[in-house]
Parts: sequence; C-alpha cells; structure tokens
Amino acid sequence: MTAPARAALDAAMRPGAWKRAGLAGAIVGLDYPAAMTLAPHAADHDDFAFFLACAEDGLMQALDEMDPKPDGE
Repeated sequence: MTAPARAALDAAMRPGAWKRAGLAGAIVGLDYPAAMTLAPHAADHDDFAFFLACAEDGLMQALDEMDPKPDGE
C-alpha cells in the first residue's frame, strides 16, 4: 500500500470521520471536510481525496454486507 493510500485509510478510520443520520445513527458516508484536515502536510490533496473515496467505498460495502436485511434479503 502506498503512503498516500495508507494516510487516507488512517484518516478514514479516525473517530468522527463518518457522517451519521437517523435516530439509529446509521453511517451514511465519510465526512470529507473532516477527513481532509487529516491529510499529511506534503500530501497531494487530489490523490488524498481519491484514496479517501476508495476507502469510503470499501468500508461502506463492508458495512452493507454486515447490516442484517429484513426478510433475509
């Protein structure tokens, strides 16, 4: 894993990096402004944002697979 990818994954895994919605506090996506503040000083911000999007996609897919579906869907 490249250094920018690792930094983006680390930022995505920080507490408070995810937006929540609803009474149950379901995770609905990455809080990009908050995550971008965690970019390393020398990082290319376009690369960092790209890797954040990759991390968000993978983590949202994993959460979706873990979420129990009604009626066994």
